[in-house]
Amino acid sequence: MKNAEAEKEVREVILQIKNVTYGVMLVGFFALFLWALNMSEITRNLGAGSLIFGACFLIGTLIGFLFSLPKDNHSQQPQSTDKALKAGVKTNANLEQISDWLTKILVGVGLTQLNAIPSFLRKIATFLAPTFTSQDPTKVQGIVISIVLLGVVTGFLTAYLLTRLYLSKKFDIVEEELDDSSAIEIISIDPLDAKIHQGDKKSFTCNGLELKDIEWKVVEPNGGTINAATGEYTAPNIAGTYTVQVSSKTDPKKNAEAKVAVT
Repeated sequence: MKNAEAEKEVREVILQIKNVTYGVMLVGFFALFLWALNMSEITRNLGAGSLIFGACFLIGTLIGFLFSLPKDNHSQQPQSTDKALKAGVKTNANLEQISDWLTKILVGVGLTQLNAIPSFLRKIATFLAPTFTSQDPTKVQGIVISIVLLGVVTGFLTAYLLTRLYLSKKFDIVEEELDDSSAIEIISIDPLDAKIHQGDKKSFTCNGLELKDIEWKVVEPNGGTINAATGEYTAPNIAGTYTVQVSSKTDPKKNAEAKVAVT
């Protein structure tokens, strides 16, 4: 019940984020449209402004995604000793490492170059201003800076919030499903091959199953006896090769076999 309520709340928050994002974008485009009405080339100004905003929005989205990229904690969790050994596909965490490095670099460089940000924005405005008008580009530099900041900030916040609230949960679900589907339980018997005389006893041990879940048996009807709980095998008075099998009580498909040569 709590999970359903939490899921509902997350969906409502995501919907609100989308509404706010769309609202900010509409306000920005409306302001750009009003400004373009006062210029001689309306179509050119609207097109240039939209392209600049879109490019900056994508840049902000990429940065926001890198800052909020979920990290896989499955490989860092200690495995319990009473659980079966598992061998499966390990998640590739290269993108997480790149995200971590780039985030630290961006934050470090940004903090040390705060005083250079205004001049950097002016350079961008000087470079992009001629896209709007060829008469006096200096008159539109303020508009260019506003479009750049609006696009980057909107893209950053949208990607950051959606990644943290939505994508992180989806990543966690996928990782759990991959762990369950790709993990293979390894069950083994020690020793795998044994040689004993008729009437002698031999103890076998199982790796990969909990002690309370282990069940031993001899496959051949006249192949001797074995304690179903302890794994102590008693050879028959007939020479031959027999099979000792261990399996899980809860899931008989999980099993392993060993060969016993009785002489």
